[in-house]
Amino acid sequence: MNLAAGTAGIFNPYIINTLHAGSQAMSVGLMSGNFLLTMIVTITIFMKYSDRDFKTRKLIWGVGAVMQVAAYGLFLVVPFTITRSS
Repeated sequence: MNLAAGTAGIFNPYIINTLHAGSQAMSVGLMSGNFLLTMIVTITIFMKYSDRDFKTRKLIWGVGAVMQVAAYGLFLVVPFTITRSS
């Protein structure tokens, strides 16, 4: 799962700027929001189930892997834009 995390940290600001989807400040704000959301999900969902049996950990890992592949797959089919407030 570190591959997607590293890719997000390094390339998401680049993707946002290259596609003219937002400013550098917008990309930093999105990354900060992503970090906050990740921490909330980790604390409220993942930590609750991570110390259970192997089958549960494997299921959590599988769901996370599918979600990461789907998230980056969306770049292939959905135009990447960020709504801007005027």
